[in-house]
Amino acid sequence: MKFSELKRDDWMQLAPYMDTCLLPVTGLTGEEAPWEATDKLGQLQDALDLIERPYRGRVVTYPALHYTGGDTERLAATLHHTCAMLKQKAGFRHVLVVLGPTADAPECAEADAIFRAGADPDALKSEITSTLQKLWRK
Repeated sequence: MKFSELKRDDWMQLAPYMDTCLLPVTGLTGEEAPWEATDKLGQLQDALDLIERPYRGRVVTYPALHYTGGDTERLAATLHHTCAMLKQKAGFRHVLVVLGPTADAPECAEADAIFRAGADPDALKSEITSTLQKLWRK
């Protein structure tokens, strides 16, 4: 479910069930031609669909971090802070980062899992399913 689909009055009732947040990271630099940006966003959306569709009602997709500029240290700090706030302030138990096909892949201790778009869809789907089953059993 997209963040924009949730209304203030509904959130208090739904929050206990929607404990997992998806944080997309496109990884654009600003150097992409329009068709390249479209391709990267499409691959990211394909990966998000592997989580959003089968787990609707359990996950909330937040706005994407689009322009990360290739500065891995800055991205790592941004991800760490954002994931921490999504847990501490927004109330999510789990935060899953979904990287675009060319986004930097920094370490992020606050993220419960990091997935990369553009990989083999069947392998990615299997990885997502396995990871979510482990996370949700805790």
